[in-house]
Formats: sequence, C-alpha cells, structure tokens
Amino acid sequence: MFANGMAELMKMVREGKIAPIDIQERQLSEAGAALAYLGQGKANDRQILISD
Repeated sequence: MFANGMAELMKMVREGKIAPIDIQERQLSEAGAALAYLGQGKANDRQILISD
C-alpha cells in the first residue's frame, strides 16, 4: 500500500501538481543545530548532513 501511495505522490510531483520538497544541506558539525531546528517544528524541508 505504501509503495502505491509513494508512486502516486512522485507522479504528482513530476506532473507539477505538488512542489518538490526543498533540501537544506548542513555540515556534519551542525548536526545539533539541525536537530534543534527540526525539534522546533520549523522545518518544511529535508535536512541533509554532509561531511565537513
């Protein structure tokens, strides 16, 4: 069931019916700040940690 829903969601993104999620890259050293940001409920994007 999840796979069907995800396929439908991705189809809607490709068709422009739903905007893709923004991605914010953060240095690994900023992991604490990223967790705090997520914990505050402010994130409307994907937080990606990258190596320093």
